[in-house]
Amino acid sequence: MEDSFRNGIINLNTRRFGTVVELIVQLLKDYQESNQLDFDLFDPKTNQRIEVKSSRVFKKQTLNFTLDNLHDLIVNNSNRNRLLSQHQTILEKFDCNIQQVKIELFDTLYYLLFFYDVIEIFRIESNQIKSDTKLNYSDKQHKGNEGEGQFHVTQKSYQHHKENYFIQSATYEEIRDMLLDRAK
Repeated sequence: MEDSFRNGIINLNTRRFGTVVELIVQLLKDYQESNQLDFDLFDPKTNQRIEVKSSRVFKKQTLNFTLDNLHDLIVNNSNRNRLLSQHQTILEKFDCNIQQVKIELFDTLYYLLFFYDVIEIFRIESNQIKSDTKLNYSDKQHKGNEGEGQFHVTQKSYQHHKENYFIQSATYEEIRDMLLDRAK
């Protein structure tokens, strides 16, 4: 059951994946929907505007597509084959892009990394995103774009994120069970 639940989440298209991630944070932290376009959730206890971002943790692909390798790259490109377990981050290169970050529009950012075996949840205040130079935040995501940026979690920066912004992990089974309990 856990495999089908995990694969169902991982295989969602980008927009639906983002919605599921927001709902997971809402479930875990008891926040409210924001009913705003500028940020995702709202903490009524602290009046904090909450933004939620996420990334699937895939092995970094280094080969370019050619006619000679096209078939093999397509077959090996399935999400299931590329999704890393948490302990593989030491051995495998990966690049998780936390993008479309508009730091002026929220107070707190939750960013979730979806591994094969666990979901890791990180929390950072908006003012820390620019000030923490180890994040390598770039406010230039797209040409002509203002007020929107990104940062990457890679094999090199992962430990910094764990030491400074990690708040909890949850297995897919734990999330599934919470949702099933809530549905009763």
